[in-house]
Amino acid sequence: MSQEKVDRYKKEKANRKKTIAREKLKKKLYILAGVLVTAVFVVWIGWSVYAEKKAAEDESRQMSEFQAQLEEYLATATATENATTGNDTTTGADDKTTGADDKTTGADDKTTGADEETSSEEETTKAADDSKKE
Repeated sequence: MSQEKVDRYKKEKANRKKTIAREKLKKKLYILAGVLVTAVFVVWIGWSVYAEKKAAEDESRQMSEFQAQLEEYLATATATENATTGNDTTTGADDKTTGADDKTTGADDKTTGADEETSSEEETTKAADDSKKE
């Protein structure tokens, strides 16, 4: 048995440089693989954050464009309606509507805040309906 141990030791000693070089190479490859995996995760997380931010910006931009188009459409529709009915809602004090028993002046029609445009549009619509009934 001791001769077997000596033979095995001699074989290990003869291949020791190759074995050490192989172990060093494996260690370097494991480190390189770990660095690559870490880099992939960092890039993936960064790209995900960028993509979400970009999508949010695109959605915001699209919403702004849609809102602008909607406002333009509503302004055009209101202007067209005012032109066809002959009423002008921008003057306020000169805004008079007459119906069968309904006479109001611009001073009575004044409201404050965000409801001002809505009430003027409602009055214009009522005036147009009253004039059609006559």
